[in-house]
Amino acid sequence: MNYKKVMCAIDFSDLSNYAFEYTLDLLKGQDTQIILIHVIEHLYYHDHFLILSLSPDEIEDKFTKLAKEKLTELTKNYTNDFSFKFIIREGHPQTEIVNASKKQDVDLIVIASHGHTGIAHVILGSIAERVVQNASCPVLIVKKTE
Repeated sequence: MNYKKVMCAIDFSDLSNYAFEYTLDLLKGQDTQIILIHVIEHLYYHDHFLILSLSPDEIEDKFTKLAKEKLTELTKNYTNDFSFKFIIREGHPQTEIVNASKKQDVDLIVIASHGHTGIAHVILGSIAERVVQNASCPVLIVKKTE
């Protein structure tokens, strides 16, 4: 399969970094644009940020800057072999990933499975599962095996 645009969801966890590496292996030798998306969840809902003397917008700006730096660091060794685009959004990850994938007209979404089971899955749900249900393109869920 030859892909023109592939979106890879990154939350900077070990599992999403593994999904990134998997994406690189999958696309090796192809002329594919890799769109890395990072979603900053609604920060102003978290009480622990109330102790800071920053507004929600200032916090989001700082997190956005940090995410750009981390994405740049993540990709720096691969810029000769791949074309990267960074998208940083604020909101619910599943919604932002699906909306961005449609707007960017991607051929494939790659996302890590964080493996919540039992009550954690019921309470937290699965971002990957919701992306699969709502995406308009194929979704590859990467699970790290031990």
